[in-house]
Amino acid sequence: MSVTGSLFSSVTGLKSQAQGMGIISDNIANSNTVGYKNARAQFQTLVTQSPTATTYSPGGALTAPRLDIDKQGLLQASASATDIGVIGRGMFVVSDRPSNANGTLPIGTQTQFTRAGSFQIDKSGNLVNTGGKYLLGVPTNAQGQPTISNPAVTTLRTVNVGNVTGSAKQTNLLRIAANLPAVPNAPSKLTISGVLNTAGAAGQVGQDQGAVIYSSNGSSYKANLRLQRINGTTYEVRLNAATDLVALGTSSALSPVPTFPYTLGTITLQNTGTPTLSLGNALSFADGSSLQPTFDVSGLRGGVATTPGVDTISPIGVDQEDVTTVVYDSLGVAHNLTLSFFRNQDTAANPPAAGDATTNSTRWGVMIKDMRIAATGAPSVRFPLAAPNAATVRFPIYLDGSQATLPAVGGNYTTIPATSVVTFNANGTQSGTAPTRLPFLPMTTGAVDFGGDLVQLDLGQPNTTGGLTNYSNQFGVSFIQQDGIPYGFRTGVSFSDDGIVRVLFDNGQSLPVFRLPIATFAAMNRLEPVTGNAYRETLESGSALTNYAGVAGSGKVSPSTLEASTVDLSEEFTNMIIVQRSYSANARSITTADEMLGEVVNLKR
Repeated sequence: MSVTGSLFSSVTGLKSQAQGMGIISDNIANSNTVGYKNARAQFQTLVTQSPTATTYSPGGALTAPRLDIDKQGLLQASASATDIGVIGRGMFVVSDRPSNANGTLPIGTQTQFTRAGSFQIDKSGNLVNTGGKYLLGVPTNAQGQPTISNPAVTTLRTVNVGNVTGSAKQTNLLRIAANLPAVPNAPSKLTISGVLNTAGAAGQVGQDQGAVIYSSNGSSYKANLRLQRINGTTYEVRLNAATDLVALGTSSALSPVPTFPYTLGTITLQNTGTPTLSLGNALSFADGSSLQPTFDVSGLRGGVATTPGVDTISPIGVDQEDVTTVVYDSLGVAHNLTLSFFRNQDTAANPPAAGDATTNSTRWGVMIKDMRIAATGAPSVRFPLAAPNAATVRFPIYLDGSQATLPAVGGNYTTIPATSVVTFNANGTQSGTAPTRLPFLPMTTGAVDFGGDLVQLDLGQPNTTGGLTNYSNQFGVSFIQQDGIPYGFRTGVSFSDDGIVRVLFDNGQSLPVFRLPIATFAAMNRLEPVTGNAYRETLESGSALTNYAGVAGSGKVSPSTLEASTVDLSEEFTNMIIVQRSYSANARSITTADEMLGEVVNLKR
């Protein structure tokens, strides 16, 4: 009995070692398979009868394969943005078929689990790995928040980026930091902007433009500048009387006194409405300085207004500084927006103090000078403005809360609104609140009306240097920032460690579209392997528990990495030697038992 039993016991040994060799061969074959978890052959005894004090019945051995599914493999860097790995516990949730058009998985689809994160985008935009498994996740909103707070396997859908088209974002915030020179230019630069009504009668255009201007040596004067229409194409910038130029502080009087009216410059409008300027004679003063202001008329246009005799020009800006930046409307169209900062003109509400030559150094006006479509140079804003600003107007317009404060009809001008003025402290920081938004601007592109409550303007906070400042004698822009984005096409996909899937565009924008859950099990090593380096749930493994990556102990996603196979070739070849020797020993046991049985048979001879 024992000799025959040893034959059967050795046969089970051969079978067990052969299965062990099969496990080793499978491990070696998958030594380069992404996310592969090595298996081990463990043996257990096969007992046919309990031994006694005088007898023993051989039983043999059985093979018990063990899967090390929860073993962490080495994460290796990958050049592909769609390659992902898992750091820690858990597996990606995948399926053998993609979702339907309505987002549900087809009937009969198997939900599986894998650590093989070598995904690529197929022709339909689905993320599928080399094993043909489709990645599953939960859609998100534009802020990256998933639409399901507690995901279950049955609520997941295929991660698809193919239905995400180009994207654009309107400018909602415009931040500007610049230094407005504290020391005035000498001589002053004067800016005239707006539209002149070429059909108007000869005579003064609007009211006197009060400004503090500076001579060649910095002496300051209060000047009442007048714009006089000679005819439909010729205008003059005048001082009508000696009283229109008043010395401030220690400034000296004119010497010799010229004949008034005195022309500082002549503006000639061409057929295209584009102005040219010829300067008049300079003024001379007793202290030896002179005054011939530099005029900027590039923002001045000629045209026929809807109401005869109406001109829509701004008060003459002193030491005007322009800042131009690109902004985007709701259609992604780029516009060149020009803001102008100028030393504040004197008004009835804000006259200079007697003998004060520095009042206008610390008070600056703000207005929009122009806005044009960047690609074509065509006007961006549709005029006339709709109610409540029904007057026919043109740029420039002042900033005043959510609406534009416009020149009134009848040839007069509005005073500069308080919210369109930036004032400064003695230390160069802002002393009050600057304008916080752009005015209402109806767009010619068909986009959502620009400005108003849609576009916030950040020129800095009082008593800080983070926005506009008033130092030294040089104008300079520190930075211009805006959050608008032009239209862009999809260029790729990226992942974050918390499992957010983002679509990338060539305009620099990234749009979150899915968030990945990570599945964990009470007994992960009891999952059942399936083709494609994936596993499925069994009764022994327990049900899948899904949490978003990095939540409740779930592993995190490692972007642009792949988890290497956990196979150790040196260990496998060592085990191969042991299995081979054990197989040979079991075979020798069979031949020895055969010889023993032959001796028994030979007893009959």
